[in-house]
Amino acid sequence: MALAPGTTLGRYEIRSHIGAGGMGDVYLAWDTTLDRPVAIKVLRPEMADLPDRMRRFIQEARAASALNHPNIITIHEIAESGPLATVPFIAIEFVDGETLRQRLQGRPMPLPDVIDVAVQAATALAEAHGAGIIHRDVKPENIMRRRDGLIKVLDFGLAKLIEPGDQLGQQATRAAMTEAGAIFGTALYMSPEQARGATVDARTDIFSLGVVLWEMATGCVPRDSSTLNAGLPPEFERTVSKMLRPDPNERYQTTKELLVDLKRLQQPEPPAASVVRPRTPAVAAALLGAAFLLAAIGSWLLFRTRGSAGIDSIAVLPFENLTRDNAIDYLSDGITESLINSLSQLQGVKVIARNSVFSYKNQSSKAEEIARKLNVRALLTGRVLKQGDTLDVRAELTDAERNAQLWGDHYVRKAVDIFAVQDQIASQVIEALKVRLTGGEREQMAKRQTNDTEAYQQYLQGRYVENLGSEADMQRAIPFFDRAIALDPRYALAYSARGETYLALGDLTLPMKEAMPKARENAARALALDDKLVDAAVLSANIKFSYDWDFAGAEADFRQAIAQNPNHAEARHQFTYLLGLTGRADEAVAEIDRAAQLDPVNPSIVVDTQLPSMLGRHLKDALGRGQRALGLFPNFFLAHMALGSTLVMKGETAAGVAELEKARALEANPLVLGNLGYAYARDGRVDAARKVLEELNAASRARYVQAFAVAAIHAGLNEKDEAFEWLEKAYEERSFWLVWLNADYRMDGLRADPRFAALVRRVGLP
Repeated sequence: MALAPGTTLGRYEIRSHIGAGGMGDVYLAWDTTLDRPVAIKVLRPEMADLPDRMRRFIQEARAASALNHPNIITIHEIAESGPLATVPFIAIEFVDGETLRQRLQGRPMPLPDVIDVAVQAATALAEAHGAGIIHRDVKPENIMRRRDGLIKVLDFGLAKLIEPGDQLGQQATRAAMTEAGAIFGTALYMSPEQARGATVDARTDIFSLGVVLWEMATGCVPRDSSTLNAGLPPEFERTVSKMLRPDPNERYQTTKELLVDLKRLQQPEPPAASVVRPRTPAVAAALLGAAFLLAAIGSWLLFRTRGSAGIDSIAVLPFENLTRDNAIDYLSDGITESLINSLSQLQGVKVIARNSVFSYKNQSSKAEEIARKLNVRALLTGRVLKQGDTLDVRAELTDAERNAQLWGDHYVRKAVDIFAVQDQIASQVIEALKVRLTGGEREQMAKRQTNDTEAYQQYLQGRYVENLGSEADMQRAIPFFDRAIALDPRYALAYSARGETYLALGDLTLPMKEAMPKARENAARALALDDKLVDAAVLSANIKFSYDWDFAGAEADFRQAIAQNPNHAEARHQFTYLLGLTGRADEAVAEIDRAAQLDPVNPSIVVDTQLPSMLGRHLKDALGRGQRALGLFPNFFLAHMALGSTLVMKGETAAGVAELEKARALEANPLVLGNLGYAYARDGRVDAARKVLEELNAASRARYVQAFAVAAIHAGLNEKDEAFEWLEKAYEERSFWLVWLNADYRMDGLRADPRFAALVRRVGLP
């Protein structure tokens, strides 16, 4: 019997029935704790009585919840035991859109849409396959398209671990098979080996996706791979034909391999004027055969001479300063950073961000070990020697997996030729990686931000000092950027860097009202000079988010910056805050995890991998991520502060206080003290909390102290009037921390007060 609207399952209130599947019904519901729509999948009563069906139901949730990817449906909760055991259900992300089945209805889709869906679905399957999970029921009903075009792969109910030999794999196999030889799946989309009940692997998903791909393009499913002749582009038909080979050994062997060809289909054809079209089928066939032969020979020669097939990830390690003068460190560091910035323009190559690679500066770790930790295939290393006005640079590109050099070169130039050296290294690395540049990528990489070597060196010194990380270092960096801009008033990157520094100092050393106008002026100047400068676009997005409280405008800018440079780890990192603080924790997880892939040993990013879970109150996951971050960075104050805050949220206040005290020992800034004072109050240590208030009051006579930090301690002491008084001061300051109002656990005791709702509205939070 269907659940009536208004029925509650835990914290979820049923709103309406939206669908049904073989194992249960799906409802639109409202999460009353997090104020968001969710989909609830409820196992039918007759199914719940069957142990094997129940295992499959739980199997679906566990398989999908192990995957974290924007193209895979997110699992919020599994209710399999306790007071709700009589109504087992899964709470999943609500997708506002339609399934491919609803979209198709026997009608073909435009080919660009078909390929877009295929690329996104294949990307989701590649993520699952990489985690050892195959879907086994890919079909139009299990692929949804959101209104904004994002594809979601649903229903991992038939998922099976690829490695069934271990205990988890055996459990998964038993859960997916009710008896020996039983077959699950949907016949029209099933691979031949799956239909026979044989062992299946990732290639069975490739087959099923091929059926879906053909159905999207033609409106009907193919009978077999020999019937694929519908007048569609030959490359498209060849791709689908390979996906649908009856013998799995003749198909694409991995989804990543398939993605290469699918993405190639997205590229526009060469201009008609450059293509000579033969007049007869015989001539066409002959020329096509010759073209394939020449391509095969060319590919073989290219592989023989370069040996870099399949490399899609690289880390540029800090170039070694051989000058034996630490004052020249900024030069070797600057060459490294410039190469990272150039290579990060490549859409199809993962380029590790600056902070992670610089953690290996002056270390003697083996190349293969560094590559493994950074999860990359290739490493670019180099050495810099400056003697007078002569620059001696050596660079080497290594395939770490095969421990083989792919390319190397030696440059002796005048120091004023540093730009040409950097351009030449980047160009030769791209050639060695066999990356085909688009026109836009070529334009961006050819662009020089300045031709003034002295301005460039001032900029590099500013970046070097700023990256040391302390408030004092950031303040010391600004005069270097000032001098760079004075030498070259059209140096967009220097304006952007100066603006970023002011942004970082806002609500830390400077009030936002003082820091943000300076940051905004620099962002505007940078974008006026170069409207494609991603660093400046991210700066502008952050100003809109943290100071203007223009959340829609900031989101549009973040998305545009990420689309322009998907390798920009900091853009994804900062976008995580906007998503998490506006109630979209699941999307925030996807962004921060991608940022962590691009910058895997950046302490701030690794610590913030727990942020979406903290904001969404998924405290078990937050604690796990927080403990991992602390294990990697035991001397980083933010790691202790984040873990301590999570423990306090969880009710383990004594343990939380202990971690926050460790954070204060490392960095006694107002941010840490605000969290510690609140924790003292919640732990019943009122005198200690008041002592922190006195400490902040004393500090305010010598430096800027965030009003929000003081408000948080008063909230912990349940002194609401004082808390609101300080929150009002924070509002007058345009404090960044006010964007945390909806999510900050320290504000929980104030939420019922009408003054709180009024403040949220004034800030403009959803």
